[in-house]
Order: sequence, then structure tokens, then C-alpha cells
Amino acid sequence: MSFAIDRSINEHGVDEAIVLIIGGLAKKFGKNYCFPSQEKLLYLLNRFYGVSICRRTLNYHLSRLTTGGYIHRKRRITKGRDGVLLFKSTLYFLCKQAMRWIARLRRLSACLSSRFTPTQGVVPIEKGVSRERAKEFIREINFRLNKPVLPASQ
Repeated sequence: MSFAIDRSINEHGVDEAIVLIIGGLAKKFGKNYCFPSQEKLLYLLNRFYGVSICRRTLNYHLSRLTTGGYIHRKRRITKGRDGVLLFKSTLYFLCKQAMRWIARLRRLSACLSSRFTPTQGVVPIEKGVSRERAKEFIREINFRLNKPVLPASQ
């Protein structure tokens, strides 16, 4: 994925990470959908976000994202020649709400990377702008990033 997310994951952060993973997989293969297995989703969550959850918890988060209108899932079940049901991996589609959220993240990331340059690895300071204005901008960005994006569970 071309943008970063804070690695301190809370309840909303897991949902957001799942949306980013599904979006990244769909984009990687040039489709508007993807079909990773639950094991693959768990692996990617652990690898890229440091989140280690069980399969049941993943299903809870996927259900929440579905009811919240962020993703759409389509189970794929077919009958084999002998009449036995064959289960294939689920298709995941990102809904418009998730696409808008990812686009906002990309715009924010582009804004930060174009306007700021790292100064000795401490605080990013915009070229030609006072420290006051830079601190104000950083506070605004931190507020936007810490603001929950997904609705709380009822």
C-alpha cells in the first residue's frame, strides 16, 4: 500500500486496517474486488499492522464493516459433481463509503509529504513557515487522525 497508518491499533484501527488490506489487494490486481482467505487476512494484519487476532474476532470485525456499509461480502458456494457443497473464499467489495475514506487518507498523505520535509528526524517543519504555524498544522493533522473514522459499535 502506498500510504502509512499509525501502528497503534485500537478497536477502530483493526477495522480500518482490514479496509486498507482489502483495498490494497483489490488495487494490486486491478479489480474492484478481492477474495483472500481468512488466514491470508489474518497474516496480512499481523505482518503489516502488528495485529494478532483470532479468526472469530476477524469475523466480528468483517461483520461490523458489512453492517456499517464499508464492505460487501459475497459467499461463493457451489455444488460439486457428486452433490457435495464446495466452499470457495468469499469475495470482498469495498463500498463507496470505504473508497471515500481511503481517498481522504491518500489526500492527507499527499498533503503531508508535499508540504513537509523531515528536519533531523524530529518534527516535520514546512519550508518558509513559522514554527507556530507548523505546530498548529500538526495539531490539526493529529486531531484528524485520532478522530474515529468508523462508527462505534452499538
